[in-house]
Amino acid sequence: MRAVLEPGRRLAVLIALAALAGCGGGDTARSVDCRGRAASPALTTASFGADDRPALVARAGPGGGVHDLVVAFHGRTNDHAQVRGYFDLEAHARRPTVVVYPSALPVAHPPRAWHDPGDHGGALRDFALFDAIVRETTRRYCVDPERVFVVGHSLGASFANALACTRGRTVRAAASVAGGIATARCEGAAAALLVHHPADRLVPIEVGRRARDTLLAHRGLAGAGSTAVDFAGLACRRWGDAGTAPVLWCRHDETSTRDGRYYPHRWPSTAGAAFMRFFDERP
Repeated sequence: MRAVLEPGRRLAVLIALAALAGCGGGDTARSVDCRGRAASPALTTASFGADDRPALVARAGPGGGVHDLVVAFHGRTNDHAQVRGYFDLEAHARRPTVVVYPSALPVAHPPRAWHDPGDHGGALRDFALFDAIVRETTRRYCVDPERVFVVGHSLGASFANALACTRGRTVRAAASVAGGIATARCEGAAAALLVHHPADRLVPIEVGRRARDTLLAHRGLAGAGSTAVDFAGLACRRWGDAGTAPVLWCRHDETSTRDGRYYPHRWPSTAGAAFMRFFDERP
C-alpha cells in the first residue's frame, strides 16, 4: 500500500529533495542548497574584506558536489603564492575542496602580519578577513559552511591556532606547523593538529606547547590522558576522541632544506598529506 503524505509533510519532503539536488549530490551528510552559485574555479584570483585583500582561490579533489573550504595562511616572510607551492595541500584532497590562500599585510613586501601591533588576542585585525573569506566563498561557490578548515605555518600557524580558539564555532579543524597562539577566550570545539620540531629556534617548542595547552584547557582535556599515535608518518600524542574533535600534538624531525641548510623551522614534507587526511576524517 502506498503511503500518502499530509500536505505539510509533502512540502517538507519536496524542499529537502530540491536542496539535495542543488549541488549535484556529494558525500556530505548535510544537504546544502547551492543553486545559483558558480562552479569552483581551477585557479583564480579574488579579493576579500573591506580592504579588498588579494587571494588565490583553487579547486582541489574530485569535481562536483558540495565542497569543503580550506583557508591557508602564510608566515611573516613568504607570500600566499609561495606557500601554495610548498604547503602541498591540493594534491591530497580526497573531497571536493576550495582552497583560499589570502595575503597578509603589507601585501607587497615582508615582514607581513595577520594583526596590528597591540591587538588583543580575541580581536586580531584579520579575524574580520577570515570572516569575510568564509562568508563570501560560501556565497560564491558550492561550499558547506560546516566544513571550514584552516592551515598555517609559523606566524600563519599562530593565526590558524587563534582561529581554532576564537572561531571554533565556524572552524571544523585547524592544522599548523610551528605556531603559537594569542591569549583569548575560546569558543566551539575545533579539532586541532599541531606540528613542531623540538629544535625550532624561530618559534621555540615551548610556544607551541602553550598553544596546545590553551586548546586542551578550553576543551576540558588539560588533565586527561593522551594516546601515542602515528598519524600519516608524524609521531603524535592525541587527546580526545579520534573520531570527533581531537587535539593532536606531533613532532617532526626534518631539519634540512632542499639546498642542505639546517632549518628545523621548515614545513615537513608530509604535512600537506597529513593535514588533508585530518580534515577528511572529521565527521
